[in-house]
Formats: sequence, C-alpha cells, structure tokens
Amino acid sequence: MYGVTFKDNKEPAFAGLKMFQASAACLNFATAKYFCAQTKIYIVGVVLILSMTGLTVLEVKRRREEKKENVAIAKTDGKFDKDVCELPPGAKKNNGPTPV
Repeated sequence: MYGVTFKDNKEPAFAGLKMFQASAACLNFATAKYFCAQTKIYIVGVVLILSMTGLTVLEVKRRREEKKENVAIAKTDGKFDKDVCELPPGAKKNNGPTPV
C-alpha cells in the first residue's frame, strides 16, 4: 500500500514505516513486565482493528480518486479539451476534416 499511496516519495514513506515498527518493538519491550499477556492481546487487537479500518478508508479514497481520473479521461475521448490541456504556442486547433 505504501508504494501505491506514496508514488513520488517512496523512500521517506518506507523510512517512516520502519520507524513505527521499531517504535512498536521498543514500546513492547519497555512495557513487557507491566502488562500480562491477556492485556497485551487486547491492545494488539485494538491496534489491529484500527489499522484495518484505516486501511479500508485509504483504499476507498484511492479507488474513488482513480475512478474520477478514469471518468475525466473517458470524457475527453481522445479529443482536445481546453480545460484538460493546452496547445503549444503557435499550434492551430484541428476542428476535423476540411470541407472540399
């Protein structure tokens, strides 16, 4: 998901991922003697549910944006649309075949 979400900034995204993984391992080690196994399981379960919810929301947003992009491409149908792109300076707009 990181590679798709952060197409232009993959390195910082994966660095952040590794930082959070290391932080979680450190937190787990630091609190090992204060929580029993059952409490840790509840904490991990809550984090899992929050993570899955966040992943679902992110995936829905990504698919909506992708759908909007596909609709915009379909509306242009390969024809020139001044709202979508502009001609280079000095170029003439082609309105179709010239009548004979």
